[in-house]
Amino acid sequence: MSDSRDMLSVPAQDLKAVLPFRADQDVRYYLNGVLVKPCEGGGCLLVATDGHTLAVYRSEEAWTDKARILKINEDMEKALRKATTLHSARRVAVADEKARVVFHDERQELHIQPGDAFVDYDGDKYPDFYKVIPPVEHLKPGTLSSLNAEYLGWLESACHGARWIDVRFWHDGRKPEEGVTVARFGPMPGLVVLIMAMRSKHEFTWPDWMPREPQATEPAPEESAA
Repeated sequence: MSDSRDMLSVPAQDLKAVLPFRADQDVRYYLNGVLVKPCEGGGCLLVATDGHTLAVYRSEEAWTDKARILKINEDMEKALRKATTLHSARRVAVADEKARVVFHDERQELHIQPGDAFVDYDGDKYPDFYKVIPPVEHLKPGTLSSLNAEYLGWLESACHGARWIDVRFWHDGRKPEEGVTVARFGPMPGLVVLIMAMRSKHEFTWPDWMPREPQATEPAPEESAA
């Protein structure tokens, strides 16, 4: 149930899903936060990117008075990670323009982040994430790109550390080896993660111990009749 006193409130578990993909101390300071953008039909889109990865999550229970870039510092992220159970009662909220970011549940404040709550946002500073998301019609199952293994590890963090989370990948059929890889999670249909292709210097060949089908031999030509 929303609190009309808060100008922004996001379920902690939804915010935690996109945090691994935001920038860390980037000179583009606005990338160090999370964009919270109202959605038509209710809820908000939560967007985080570091320029190499991008996560967008439709949070049906989030709300904000307008699009804002929420500041999240390292201590707040640690507090969210440390909370092993992020049920719907736990939220990250900002009461008003002068308030701090507060992580709380129904009973108490779990962490208060010092300083200003928001990054200045005029609508142009944050990247237009819609431009880098391939249209659904062009997505094909699987991926043909080389991916940075570190980014794959972030996918686990997006799932709150839960086990047995299934992930599937898609690629942009218009740029099968150079475009983004799109990851989706079975139990989190509202979350989409984009991973930019990595320019690999390696040639991917199969090791000699890999099983191989025996090559068919050409039948010997029949001898000509004498």
